[in-house]
Amino acid sequence: MSFTDLAPRRLGASFLAFPAAGLIAAMLTVAGWTTWVVGTRWAMASGALEIDPAGLAVIRFGVAALVLSPVWLRTGLKPKGVDLRTFLGLLLAGAPFVAFVSAGLGHAPAAQSAPVVTGLMPVVTGALAVLFLGDRLDRIRVLGLAIVLAGIAVVVAGGLMQDAGAWRGYALFLAAAFAWGVYSVSFRRSGLSALHATALIAVWSFLAVLPWGLGSLIHAVETAPVHLLAGQVVVQGLVAGVFSILAFSFAAGRLGPAKASALTGLTPLSVLAVAGLLLGEGFDVATLTGSVIVAVGVIAASGSLDRLVSFRLATSRR
Repeated sequence: MSFTDLAPRRLGASFLAFPAAGLIAAMLTVAGWTTWVVGTRWAMASGALEIDPAGLAVIRFGVAALVLSPVWLRTGLKPKGVDLRTFLGLLLAGAPFVAFVSAGLGHAPAAQSAPVVTGLMPVVTGALAVLFLGDRLDRIRVLGLAIVLAGIAVVVAGGLMQDAGAWRGYALFLAAAFAWGVYSVSFRRSGLSALHATALIAVWSFLAVLPWGLGSLIHAVETAPVHLLAGQVVVQGLVAGVFSILAFSFAAGRLGPAKASALTGLTPLSVLAVAGLLLGEGFDVATLTGSVIVAVGVIAASGSLDRLVSFRLATSRR
């Protein structure tokens, strides 16, 4: 039985044929990323679950590696035709990215992490793509990236005024964005499918973090209520490790990377709202303003604005 046979075929076919399937997938990606950020912030800062970032990473990648085992068992642990440097770059989206974000959430609020991380990701990725892939950025996209940086500056400035020690979290978020940027460039060079890359990242990351996180996970199992651990299994393993990545890949395939990226630019505002409701984190002016600015910048940097302008010009000439 193949991996695709694990899902009900009729339901899958109906969803794939639905005209708004790509839009739904993009919104589900935003929901998945929001759930992961808020859930990780709660686990790291509430004290209800005694576990460190490495322990959370073991949960995330262990569950994902198990769910996607039919993929990596069939294809092997080393993809054919992918050079070692590209392969190692792929793995940065796994344990390193998650460790940086999780550790950063121990120093900075979830509401601030979303605009910083999701804003820096397209900035770093765009810069690396220009340097290593020969991509060119038009004026609107450069302007969009500049707007993103302005929004991040507003969030960081406001956060440092409230807590000078939050700079540690921002530095870790920058490291996470750099890891994601290297992954994005490496993924484009690898020629792998999103499912294949996700499966390989999961199993290799699990093997990498197990020695560091096993002790913390065992301690959490011994001290935490079962329902708290079960919640992190769902949030870290199923939602973040599998669901969100596949949902974004489907959205990008159906809508195109530009439109999918534009829609997921709503993540900062979503995290801000959910973190305020569930974690009691305040809606300070700097974070709210910066999140809006970052969302606008991400939409512009994704290329959606220039496509909209071109469409309107073409329509007006008819």
